Amino acid sequence: MYKFVPSSFNSLDFAVFPNIVHPLRNFVRAPVRLQEGNGRWGLRHVELAHAPEIAKLKMDAVAFISQVVKPGSPIYCEFDSFKPSQRTQAINLRIGTVILEYKNTREDEFYTIITAFSRKQPVGQLIGRLE
Repeated sequence: MYKFVPSSFNSLDFAVFPNIVHPLRNFVRAPVRLQEGNGRWGLRHVELAHAPEIAKLKMDAVAFISQVVKPGSPIYCEFDSFKPSQRTQAINLRIGTVILEYKNTREDEFYTIITAFSRKQPVGQLIGRLE
């Protein structure tokens, strides 16, 4: 069972990743969610690894992620590997970046938030915008 953390707007879905057909890879439409995670990914990772830089913005990790992962945020992909779990980035050019990874389980499919940090420069190719 997955433990999801609600956004600052009290929704489990921070935004929706749209269906994107790209010559190098197709992306399915699914909600973007934050899991509790551990030291390597999810909310716990963000709090452990990036809290000082996020605190400089006078936000906690959930508030920061809620400001980056929201409808209209641009999505970038590096296409550096053709793994089924190709990671993408949602960017808020004013405050930072969130790395997303698609998950498909028996119960659900969603994009999980791997990490979030204050880098404002996009990496990769613009492929769409969150809904």
